[in-house]
Amino acid sequence: MKTTWLQSTASFPKASQALTTTFRWKAGTADPEGAKQLLIDAGYPNGVTFTATVRESSTSFPKELQLLKEQLAKANITMEIDKIDSAGYTAKRNSNNMQSMLADWYADFIDGDMYLFSLFHSDYSRGYSVGLVDEWYDSQVELGRTLQGDEKRELYEKLDDYLAYEVFNFVPLYQDQSFLLISDRVEGVFLKKDCLYTFSRASIK
Repeated sequence: MKTTWLQSTASFPKASQALTTTFRWKAGTADPEGAKQLLIDAGYPNGVTFTATVRESSTSFPKELQLLKEQLAKANITMEIDKIDSAGYTAKRNSNNMQSMLADWYADFIDGDMYLFSLFHSDYSRGYSVGLVDEWYDSQVELGRTLQGDEKRELYEKLDDYLAYEVFNFVPLYQDQSFLLISDRVEGVFLKKDCLYTFSRASIK
């Protein structure tokens, strides 16, 4: 059985209304030696060290961080993993005091605003330890709330590129795909305007 994970290059889902059909969804190529050279060029011949914080109760994130740690080590990047209790994790995150963390995010409605505004606008970014305080970005994502259609999608793509590939505020890793199988005996299941399925009127023949 193949994995349902997709390598991600954006902060919002591939199926999001924020994306146009031309948006980049291509797998990257690992280049540890190239990464080492970039560090040397930046004045870090001995590499760099940073800390990733994770809840000790998490079942999957510690494993994922361990995998990332092994991959980063090949590029002379040392990632230390700090496992702490849930209360300590929340306090540290809310104080904007995390160097790095893994996070997943599910939007209440399928629109880029739920990602680009709710996580990265300075009104919220400190509380999530995102660390982004950018007046230009704030003004642009606020503008996005007034736009529709292609104008909105094009702006969201621009802002997502800015976050991931200019200020390097986050690193997209993967997105999970979900598959819904419904028997032909089931009636009344439909897709709402927010692109979520509802079963409130479902019945079985």
